[in-house]
Amino acid sequence: MAIPDRNLALELIRVTETAALAAAPWVGRGQKDLADKAAVEAMRKMINTVDMAGEQKLQPLLQRHGWDVDKKTWQIKQPLKQCEK
Repeated sequence: MAIPDRNLALELIRVTETAALAAAPWVGRGQKDLADKAAVEAMRKMINTVDMAGEQKLQPLLQRHGWDVDKKTWQIKQPLKQCEK
């Protein structure tokens, strides 16, 4: 059995950490939408740098909410439409 040369869990933790750091300037300022936007944008950029493959289960959910996922690269693309609240 080959020894893994990387730890996917640590890479995904870095994705979460990046999102948290991007949202931090907005915490406690009553700007939830700006904090969410900063976190999502940072997470999207960072997760697209993680080299991973697997079975995709979120695509139907993401598409229902206006997001698109490239089936070959797994990159999350810009919203197809604005989500309604």
